[in-house]
Amino acid sequence: MVFAQNDADLFEELEQSIPKAKSPHQTPDNGSKNGPSDKSDKALFDELENKNPPLLTPSSDAWMAKLGENFEGSLRLRYSSFLNTPGEQTVTDRNSHAGEALFRFATGSGSDDFKIKVSGWAEAGIDKNNYQGVSHWPQDRSNDRRHLELNEVYAVISGDTADITIGKKLFKTGICTLFSPSDRFRPMDLTDPLDPKQFGIWQARADYYPGDHALTLAILPVYTDKKVPSPDSRWWGLFANDPFIGQIQKEDPDISLENVTYFARYKTTRKGWDFFMSTHFGPSPYSVVKLEGLTPKEDIISVFTLAGGFSTTRGNFEIHGESLYNLSREDKDQDYVSSVFGFTYTFGETAGRVHMEEIVLTLEYAGEIILDQQRADTYIISSQEGRPGANDFLSKILLKYDENLAFENLFHYEISDKAWMNRFEVSYRFGAGWTGTCAVELFGGKENLVPDAGRINFDTISYAQWKENDRLVVCLTYEF
Repeated sequence: MVFAQNDADLFEELEQSIPKAKSPHQTPDNGSKNGPSDKSDKALFDELENKNPPLLTPSSDAWMAKLGENFEGSLRLRYSSFLNTPGEQTVTDRNSHAGEALFRFATGSGSDDFKIKVSGWAEAGIDKNNYQGVSHWPQDRSNDRRHLELNEVYAVISGDTADITIGKKLFKTGICTLFSPSDRFRPMDLTDPLDPKQFGIWQARADYYPGDHALTLAILPVYTDKKVPSPDSRWWGLFANDPFIGQIQKEDPDISLENVTYFARYKTTRKGWDFFMSTHFGPSPYSVVKLEGLTPKEDIISVFTLAGGFSTTRGNFEIHGESLYNLSREDKDQDYVSSVFGFTYTFGETAGRVHMEEIVLTLEYAGEIILDQQRADTYIISSQEGRPGANDFLSKILLKYDENLAFENLFHYEISDKAWMNRFEVSYRFGAGWTGTCAVELFGGKENLVPDAGRINFDTISYAQWKENDRLVVCLTYEF
């Protein structure tokens, strides 16, 4: 799902870890100097990334003390109530209610030259079948949620104009706000697709900052796949009972030199314009299907990509866009160009006329052009149905009444499938560290009576198949 790559939290609580800025001209990893992501009121990980702890003595006690002093976290209680009951012929999961507790944490220690950072979460829920065990390292092949997930554990060695990062950390690329075709290194926990969690990935990364430029080189040695719901879940949609759906064997790339990902990116700022160019070679995030004998098998293949994008601010407008060219190895998948263009507009005086402190509107269009078809022998289904942003309209509007009360609407329309998702949320802060939110999530569209031949896994599900998953979501969050 496209919106799974964007924080749906109204105040962007605890969802992202943005590296520190090296100079007044350097942009954050999302590339936007003035976009909505810089307006976070509660930037837990931002603080950990941007502050330099005072120099420490080699004493282990001092290091441990700093870990305690820098510790920050939140506890979220979340309840969901589905408004409809699935039809008898569809899914095994017929529960109308879901609840969970989620505890997030982050801390760090070190000096100006060397730092360590740790973040993660602990969780449990009503549906005990969704949870099992703790973090599996270095590669987690299960779709079970972990009771304890140590999501980031990494060290940063810093110099005057360079950083070296080694460990498990979030890895963000791209420049656009709602959907970024080049941002393909953030595997998600999609057990609840509208409440995703971002996984850190193992990396050895070097960042060099000469003046207004930034060069990143990275090696990603471990392929990390997303977690999807069980095929029994109502999130598999109207065709969850089809014996073909979700039953194709899949094997994630193992840990070997053949499956290492290599990444490079260059960013710069010129006269108010931010630009980036990137390239990578390694496993694709989108699977294809091949035949082994007469048995279909879901396969992850290697691809080569080139990407570029821009962002600039003109008055109340922030304009952004990017494109990615994907070349598949040995014609095992299609070759294509995926692009997105959009803008963010911040209303000032106009917001006051409707008694709002601020209104922020973001609109984007994402499209795809196929340059060459899948041609390799035994490869029978391409990744086309599973790739997001093929012909989509996306919008986000934030209405901020004051520092405590805000309203948000997220809308995603799949133009080709004539399917849509609409999410309305209200959030109110009360007391020290307390936030309450209430959201309504609606799905709809033109449903096919028979699943398309290419729709063989969770990636290929359309919002139209979630028409029975309309729900009310209530959250209470405490931050400390």
